[in-house]
Amino acid sequence: MYLFPGLEDSSDVVTILQPVLGWNSDYANAWSIASWNCCASGTVWEGTPAAVSSGDVIWGVISNTCSAGTLSCATWNIAAFDMTGTGFSVLFNTSSQGQTFNWAFGGVLEVYNVANCGDYPYGGSISFYDEGLWDYNLEYIANPAWKVTKLSKGLTPQCGYGGSLPKQVDLTY
Repeated sequence: MYLFPGLEDSSDVVTILQPVLGWNSDYANAWSIASWNCCASGTVWEGTPAAVSSGDVIWGVISNTCSAGTLSCATWNIAAFDMTGTGFSVLFNTSSQGQTFNWAFGGVLEVYNVANCGDYPYGGSISFYDEGLWDYNLEYIANPAWKVTKLSKGLTPQCGYGGSLPKQVDLTY
């Protein structure tokens, strides 16, 4: 199970930049955070993961290394910090793989091998809040055009997936 904000190139998806909160990702039967550049040619570049606890507040950052006005920056920094504990994961100067990251995700729930709805975290939702988005001129985008997209058709189990906007991204399951 993975929860993350992210950036992709909408016209040529090769890789996604993402600070990730994952269950059973880097530690068995535990939550962890890691900074990922995933998955050009099946390769994942990952910052050193860190264990976190249920209920911790995680802060994720994706930033380019270029000056304002650079439309397609060649390298990026990705970081995930446990604001409740001391863990963090960073991935510095990771390649854009030639991508122009013009597609932002405020919050994503990506799952594999979920057998029943009770496998999800307790409470039925997760919130992504205090998010900020800047354009390639490094100008703040005050009201990103976030939208909720459900790609769960045909998946089992069906757990009432959804989301809500606009002040924060709440994902429900």
